[in-house]
Amino acid sequence: MAKRVQVVLSEDVLSLGKDGDLVEVAPGYARNFLLPTGKAVPVTASVLRQVEHRRAKEAERQAALKQEALALRTALMSRVADIVAVKGFGSELDTPKTKEITAALGRFGIQADTKVLLILDNASEAVRLSVRNLEKVRLIAADQLNVIDLLNATKLVLSEEALAKIQEVYGDG
Repeated sequence: MAKRVQVVLSEDVLSLGKDGDLVEVAPGYARNFLLPTGKAVPVTASVLRQVEHRRAKEAERQAALKQEALALRTALMSRVADIVAVKGFGSELDTPKTKEITAALGRFGIQADTKVLLILDNASEAVRLSVRNLEKVRLIAADQLNVIDLLNATKLVLSEEALAKIQEVYGDG
């Protein structure tokens, strides 16, 4: 049986590995398919350095994402007392009416001069157009949530759908 050779994949190859993976394959497979099609490159010292550099960068990126999610969770947990959760916010709004958004916020006990962060999963165009006229109200999608907006707002209004999306995107998993 022939010895196996090592190659570094330059793109994802089904049932073999992902771009940047160091894999062992049969010499014929490398020589006849992977290398001529550009799906892999032979292992050299410089290629191994590039692979290690790429892995280190990916590890840094993953650590930064975890750190960002932790900061967001911490900021959100510190604001629990200021959260107003509502079901289907603005779903009945057919035409853009700023007055209806103001009235809805008033029903939730939020005064007109309060800085509000409105977090919705999928805001309708009518809600977007209605909210843009309110100086103290900022609309943001649940998967675009950030610490600065969370801390700048006095009250947070979340739809139930947005709350589920936040748990999905920024949860502990």
